[in-house]
Amino acid sequence: MKVFWRPSKISTAALVGIALGSVGVFNWVEQSSRVDSPAPSELKLRAIQRTAEAYRLLTAHHNLSHAHPNHGLPADFSSLLGAQHSIITSDLGNLDAKKASLNPNWAKVIIDLFEQAGLKAGDTVGVGVSGSFPALNVATLVAAQEMGLKTQVISSGAASNWGANEPDWTWLDMESLLFKKGYIGSKSIIASQGAKMDLALDLSQDGKAALEQARLRNQIKKLPGATLDELTLNRVNILSQTPIRAYVNVGGGVASVGTRVVKKTFPAGITLPGKISLDNTAPGVMSHFYHQGTPVIHLVRIRELAAQIGLRPWTEGAELQSTHVDRKLAILGLIAILLSLIGVGFIKIENPIEAARYPLGVQQTVWSKRAAAFALSLMHFLRNLS
Repeated sequence: MKVFWRPSKISTAALVGIALGSVGVFNWVEQSSRVDSPAPSELKLRAIQRTAEAYRLLTAHHNLSHAHPNHGLPADFSSLLGAQHSIITSDLGNLDAKKASLNPNWAKVIIDLFEQAGLKAGDTVGVGVSGSFPALNVATLVAAQEMGLKTQVISSGAASNWGANEPDWTWLDMESLLFKKGYIGSKSIIASQGAKMDLALDLSQDGKAALEQARLRNQIKKLPGATLDELTLNRVNILSQTPIRAYVNVGGGVASVGTRVVKKTFPAGITLPGKISLDNTAPGVMSHFYHQGTPVIHLVRIRELAAQIGLRPWTEGAELQSTHVDRKLAILGLIAILLSLIGVGFIKIENPIEAARYPLGVQQTVWSKRAAAFALSLMHFLRNLS
């Protein structure tokens, strides 16, 4: 009696058993994960609370005349999610990313990033924002205020889907209210229209006019420049008048970020000097300050960043938590599943005619392929855990 490979004769019951067992192993590993919840410092807790209060202030103010769907989020945060379409909508936005950004715990994350950049009270931070992620704009500026940082903010007015894209409720309107109420230490020193080429070339005349009206009613100076290169250079020159210790980009404003290639070159989160290879001619404000040796904080790919740091959905009074999979349990579970998949392929064959169809060489070849697949899967899995 010998054991032979017989791929065409695996029973349905065996496959179902393996599937159910795999689900069980997955649940076991998931339930056995450990959660690390270091209590945020008093500073970070205060920043979280102030950010939540700022969200409520904005919603209470705007909901006097507007009704907002909450998309499953707290109703008192709803005004920070705009419309799907409007005359000042610049680009396609992702609703799930916007919902992920509407979480006061981001203020704690941003303070963590400020600390990694070596910032301390009294330092000046350059900030480039658009209307696409108003909730992150708020969290960034509140975090800076609570940490005692000075901010030099340059805004672009347009916004992507579900951002601050209502003509009478733009990011500049939100910012002015928060500054007036003392939630942020400064408002934009200057603003562009944003959208295509930072000149709103993809918007209608009505859209451009609405952005201009928003700038004027909030008494913000207009960023000079007739081309994207001029607008980018003027941003750099304005920010360079005061030495900045870090540059923060929120969203995907083309003058702040540069090209799509540059946007993807910078990882989400913080990039310290010397950490990435970037061409000296790379466009954008981020690239300029990175080449000057300035830490860059890039708040993009929000869902990816939230998953990376283990950001939990917001609930009142909840602390930021991060979940880490127990590697030993995960590896044991993976080995068990892969061995079961390999094992079902080997059965006892009594019929010598059937046995003759699968000589030893074929068995060895199949086993080698299975072993190689096992090794590659394990390597990939461990790399994802690291």
